Amino acid sequence: MKKYDYVIIGSGIGGLFSAALLARQGSSVCVLEQHTAPGGYGHSFERQGYKFCAALHYIWNCGPNEDGDKLLRYLGLDKKITFTPLNPDGFDLLHFPDFSYKIVKGFDRNLEALSKKYPSHHGALSRYFKIIQALHDEVKKLPFSLDPIRIMSQAFRFSHVLRYRNRTTQDLFNQLKLPLELQAILSGQSGNLLAAPEHASLPVHAAMVTGLDRSTCVPTQGYDHIFNTLVQYIKSFAGCQVKFGTQVVMLQENQDRIMLAVDQKDETYRAEQYIYNGDPKLLRQLFQETRIPKSFLKKLNYNYSPSAFIVYLGLKHLDLSRLGFGNWNVWHYPDIDINRIFRLQLEENNFNDPFLFISTPGLHKKSMISAPLDCRPMIVCTACDYNYMKRFKNQGPASYRAEKNRITELILDQIEKHYIPDLRKHIDLLVAGTPLTMERFVFAPEGNSYGANLSPQNINLGKLDYRTPYRNLFLIGATAGIPSFAGGLHYSGLLFKELTGKNILDGFQHRPNDGLI
Repeated sequence: MKKYDYVIIGSGIGGLFSAALLARQGSSVCVLEQHTAPGGYGHSFERQGYKFCAALHYIWNCGPNEDGDKLLRYLGLDKKITFTPLNPDGFDLLHFPDFSYKIVKGFDRNLEALSKKYPSHHGALSRYFKIIQALHDEVKKLPFSLDPIRIMSQAFRFSHVLRYRNRTTQDLFNQLKLPLELQAILSGQSGNLLAAPEHASLPVHAAMVTGLDRSTCVPTQGYDHIFNTLVQYIKSFAGCQVKFGTQVVMLQENQDRIMLAVDQKDETYRAEQYIYNGDPKLLRQLFQETRIPKSFLKKLNYNYSPSAFIVYLGLKHLDLSRLGFGNWNVWHYPDIDINRIFRLQLEENNFNDPFLFISTPGLHKKSMISAPLDCRPMIVCTACDYNYMKRFKNQGPASYRAEKNRITELILDQIEKHYIPDLRKHIDLLVAGTPLTMERFVFAPEGNSYGANLSPQNINLGKLDYRTPYRNLFLIGATAGIPSFAGGLHYSGLLFKELTGKNILDGFQHRPNDGLI
């Protein structure tokens, strides 16, 4: 049994970046991943010559001097892992029944365009953009520990966070008295949170919208390139390894310290420190729950974010660029009342006219095309309730397959009706994933997309953070930090500072001749 400085459980965004940072500064690191591929929801899979990223479709926080740029420069990987911006003149195209709107880069440009269309609401729109930008900036400055007393003692730095921490996006819309059509446009990226405006935490909405505005992009060489490069980087350091197909089934503790991690083959891993990049609720299965302090168990009492239904398509002999697709994403909404749409799908399980997010990776960047000749990938997502699909699964495989196929056909119907009239004639490959698929491959309980539901009840001061009752066990991931690739980058930097005292995010200055890879 070898002893490491760090054992990291899970190879999601936060786990892999933390491992790479620690390996670079000389620590021995062992990453344990239950799946056969790295990346968590960012992992990629292949079918019939096509390659798809499971659940990342575009990202942010990787622009010049942003967190991703700083971390990669520190690792010496900024030339190997690069990013390509989506179309600044319209990176998200919103389609509603009676109108469309292009979300362009620059709040000032969006304010100008919307004010021309809704001149009587110019003042409210200006106020909206100022509030969400201020919220984003304050969220980025929040300390790693969201201790309420500490943050309230610095009220001058976090005035917007303190004021709006219990508010939803809908609360702000109501405060500003925005008409429903404007609300639809401003919440047109709500699918990224899988939370309707009436439920979404306003600071989280602000972080997402502002982050996308500043640096929405895709990885130039695909998502799998990021994670595979990080794995090879970690393994290039003496005493470091990444093990796949290795599921940790027990953490052995002694008072306030973790002593051992045990996998499904009864192999043991000893370390000075442990980092857990999995769903925090699953810790209850790794310990004797009766021995976990009640104060910590209380923080695990969050409800999960909704899940998604995803259709991965391989299309042949079809010029998508002539059909309204390009270096942008398409959001299709059957109604301007986005709250109603989410209620229909997540509460009433009505998929007759679903909202759709449509991504065309091959048009984002040619190097992202991984498909047979004259074929293109397309990914279509919508919201789906885990318990609804679970009921069909409990009725048997045939029942589950039938409902999965029914929803898939309803999604294809909408694409044919609104975007590609003869879509089915061009389908070379079709793979559908349900919330149960997500649970199976990514170990995401209830197929959740973002850990804790992104509501003010779950995302607030005093929420679960990196700390645990054990002095040498630290958390990183969607629930312990902020979900998304961008959030994983930010919290990797914060955790690295906590563990080593090195502040990459604020103080790193690149030294080009430091002899690193």
